[in-house]
Amino acid sequence: MRGWTFLLAGPIVWTVHFFALYGIASIFLTSTISRVLTVLVSVACLAAIALLFVRVQASQPVDDPDAWTHRVSLLGIGLSGVAIFWQTLPPLLG
Repeated sequence: MRGWTFLLAGPIVWTVHFFALYGIASIFLTSTISRVLTVLVSVACLAAIALLFVRVQASQPVDDPDAWTHRVSLLGIGLSGVAIFWQTLPPLLG
């Protein structure tokens, strides 16, 4: 069960970030409040991604037959971090 948690944690944070930004953009449109909320949500999600990355890295046992799940988890978390950063740029630049 723990492997599934690590495998899905990054994409779940990414999904939460996506829907939060969608809601912020729908409610506040292009005001200063939307930019501030976008930064706050993005920083919180990137902090969660960093925490997940550290926890997955620390939990990897030395002689684990399923070591590939840790590597895939780290790749998914890294991809989610890049996606969160990428989704933050348009509201801030536009």
